[in-house]
Amino acid sequence: MKKRQANVRSPLTPDRKPVRCTGKTASGGPCRAATVRGTQRCLFHTRDQASRIGREGGRPRFQYDVSKLKKFAPPKDAGEMRLLLSTMVIEMREGKIEVELATKVSYVASVFLKSAEQEDMKFVKAELEELKRRFASAPVRGGGDNVRQRA
Repeated sequence: MKKRQANVRSPLTPDRKPVRCTGKTASGGPCRAATVRGTQRCLFHTRDQASRIGREGGRPRFQYDVSKLKKFAPPKDAGEMRLLLSTMVIEMREGKIEVELATKVSYVASVFLKSAEQEDMKFVKAELEELKRRFASAPVRGGGDNVRQRA
């Protein structure tokens, strides 16, 4: 049984020559892209699109003045980090910082908050151990009928 082929247009002209772009790649080789209908060049080589796209991709798309950003001391706890992040959200919405930079800072902030949480848990564990030690060594008060005996 023969497989049915999809109806795919071939990039061939009536004389069976491939229709490929006549432009050159950045490395100097021939461009292998298909041409735009009615031209001899691909989409990127028509109207010098390739050089324009290369220029835009090669330089930073968003530049901001670092001196306009609010100065912060390094955050010491989760509350200070929360203040830093909320200020950064406002600056991002006002266009003072790039979204990519805010994303990177948020990632670093999440690592900071995770380590701060672990540090807090050490203190909580130490306090619980101290309470446990005090409770175990404390004398039992009362002794009336409504005090349960430990088994």
